[in-house]
Amino acid sequence: MKIALCLSGYFENAGGLASSLRGNEYINKKIISNHDVDVFVHSWDLKNEDLVKKVYNITDCVFEKQKDFSEKLKMCNKDWLLDGEDAPPGMYATNSIFKTLSVSYSRMMANQIKCDYEEANSFKYDCVVMARFDLGQRGKQHRQRYYATNINFDASLDMNYVYSAFWDQLNHGFADHWFYSNSENINVVSSLHHNLVEYYQKNGDYVKSVLNCWPDSNEDDEFSNEMLQPKKSIKLKRWDKWGCIDNHKLYKWHFINQKIYDKCRFLDITE
Repeated sequence: MKIALCLSGYFENAGGLASSLRGNEYINKKIISNHDVDVFVHSWDLKNEDLVKKVYNITDCVFEKQKDFSEKLKMCNKDWLLDGEDAPPGMYATNSIFKTLSVSYSRMMANQIKCDYEEANSFKYDCVVMARFDLGQRGKQHRQRYYATNINFDASLDMNYVYSAFWDQLNHGFADHWFYSNSENINVVSSLHHNLVEYYQKNGDYVKSVLNCWPDSNEDDEFSNEMLQPKKSIKLKRWDKWGCIDNHKLYKWHFINQKIYDKCRFLDITE
């Protein structure tokens, strides 16, 4: 089986260099060791380009200066979503449309580098893993039942499905530290960036759904994982406008919108 690993974003992030260096060890152990893996990278981290190239045997990569996404931000109704009392509270306070644009663009570009390599060499990867540099590290300072940063990678699985982490917050959205599937499905997953302006329109279906009737949710039980239930709640969750600025919700909506929701499979990450 031929596998592509698409890494993106900043190598030195909120967890510092140490987090992604540990992530490199984790990725080598969980994904690269004992598999035929080509590594593709898109990163804004120009300062650490040499280090990334040292710790990963990269097939192809692009390192570039951080974009400001100013034009797209103007089209995403940022001021309307965050006006007055609708500022994100507590743990959501650091959510921003800019961060979503930046993360999704870098993921899209890492995947595009993979696509270009496939085209140049006239083949398709059997499996493509889309992941962060700090895989296996984020949030470990807090005791949790599910660490979304952990990956359960099994190359023997049917890659017609899209795999991500199982957690008890599927009503809210999808864990987004990693996804893997066949090349075509990951092309769809990584296309989130292309759709963000559409999703963030005031009168668009995504915003309406967040504000009025979030799919596969339960107003009375946020941890019920409705999408996995044979009989689903009809009392759907409603959020304030700030709730639209949320990568977990965006990926869930993107899977629904792109008609790959039924391809979702969730893997145990507790081990």
